[in-house]
Amino acid sequence: MNRKPGKTEIPTPPKLVPAVIHVTRNFHEADRLYGQLTSFFCRSELHPIPIDDHFAISLQNFRKLKQSIGAEASELLLETIAQKTAPAFIKGYFIFYLSCAIAHARDSYKELINVARANAKSLDEKPSAWVIACMRQMITDSRFYAESWLQCVCDNRTYRPAAVNNDVQLEKSWRPPTLCVMSPFGFLPFKEKIAWDRNSEKVGTLVQTFVADKYEEHVLYHVERLAATEEFNALKIGDLITMPPVGISSVDASNEPLSPKVHIGREARRNQTQAMYRAWQGEYRKLKKKHPKMSDVWYSKRIAASEAGREKSPETIRKQMKKSWAK
Repeated sequence: MNRKPGKTEIPTPPKLVPAVIHVTRNFHEADRLYGQLTSFFCRSELHPIPIDDHFAISLQNFRKLKQSIGAEASELLLETIAQKTAPAFIKGYFIFYLSCAIAHARDSYKELINVARANAKSLDEKPSAWVIACMRQMITDSRFYAESWLQCVCDNRTYRPAAVNNDVQLEKSWRPPTLCVMSPFGFLPFKEKIAWDRNSEKVGTLVQTFVADKYEEHVLYHVERLAATEEFNALKIGDLITMPPVGISSVDASNEPLSPKVHIGREARRNQTQAMYRAWQGEYRKLKKKHPKMSDVWYSKRIAASEAGREKSPETIRKQMKKSWAK
C-alpha cells in the first residue's frame, strides 16, 4: 500500500502530526540521496559510465557520505567489492546503502523520542512504543526504495525514486540477471559466463522481496535495539541493584516485590533480546524458503555469519531461530 510522504496511520495527537511529517520526509529524502549515490557508483562498477563533471561531483559527495557514516561501513564496503565480481559489487554497495539508512533511522528515532517525551501526557501509550510504531511505518513505507535500487543498478538506469511508487516505476515483470542470486549477494556459486543471463519474472519477484525484506528487517532491528538500549541506560545502577536490608535473609528478600524501575530495566533488556531473536527468525525463514532441505546447523551457521548474528554462536542462534516471536 502506498502512502503520501509523512502521512501516518499511527494514533497521533494533532499537535504532534507536523513533527512526524517533518521527520518522515527528512528520512525519505535522505534515503533517496543514499540510494542515488550508492546506486550510481555500483552502476559504475557494472556498466560503462562516462567520467564527467557529474561523476566528479558524485564522487565528492560520496566521500563526504563515507566520512559521515563511519570507518566500519566504509571498510566493509571496500572489503566486499575487493572480490571484483558483479555480485560482490552489488552486495558491497547495498550493505553500505543499508548502513546509511540505519544511521539516519537512528537519528530519526532520537528526534521523535524527544518530541514524544515532551508530550508524553498526550499519548495513549509510553513514548518509546509510540515512536517505534511511527518508525516501523516509516521504514515499511520505504521498502520499495530498496527494490528500485536493485533494478536501477542491474538495468543501468538512473535512480529517481522521487517519482517512484509500487505501481509506476517498479517493473512487476522484471527479469533480473542471474548474478542477483550468485554469491556473495546470493547463494549460488558465481559463474561469470551466465551472470548477466536474465532469469524469470518469478525469480525477479523473489529477489525484489529479498532486498526489501533485508532493508526493512535490518533498519527496524537497529532502531528497536537503540530504543531498548536507551531505555535501559536511562536507569541508574542503584535502581537496578537492591541489597536486602540488614537482618533480612536473602530468602525473605527474594519474596519482596521488585521496584517499578527494576521491572522497566528487565523490560528494556527483554525488548532488546526479542528484537535480536526476530532478526534471527527472519533470516531463518528466508534461508528455509531458499534452501528447504538443509540442516538446522547449516542455517544457524549462515545466520551467525550475517549481520543479524554478529558475536553470537551458531548454537545459541539454533535454539531461537525456529521459535515464533509473535507468541
